[in-house]
Amino acid sequence: MLRNKRQDTKVINAAIKASFKGLEINQSEVKRIVKLLNGYPKARAIQMLNLYLKRLKNVLDQTHLTIESSTKLSQGELKLITDKIKTKQPVTEIDYQVNPSLIGGFKVKIGDKLIDSSVNRQITEIGEAIYG
Repeated sequence: MLRNKRQDTKVINAAIKASFKGLEINQSEVKRIVKLLNGYPKARAIQMLNLYLKRLKNVLDQTHLTIESSTKLSQGELKLITDKIKTKQPVTEIDYQVNPSLIGGFKVKIGDKLIDSSVNRQITEIGEAIYG
């Protein structure tokens, strides 16, 4: 059983690597991989496909940038933030939304990293420092 798990991990790692051309997803390769994994015995195929899709989503999430601000940012401000992030990490998708509950400032999230420079966070931190 352990041997199969190691083999499965190797297969999935190779499949993830083959699923991308640079930072872009290779759709024809993903279709080929799904078809290949579907050829395994049913229970193993489900397990392998599930693992493959989770890992694929994880890789895609690592390059998805979300910017949230308390007020509408100009195109120049968005470009400045985006360009700064791109110097540290690849970005393939960008979402932007206005969230007045931040009170002021903004949040930037890419993958599992979060930069929160909102006034709401600062107020929360002050409250925690005062009241424990």
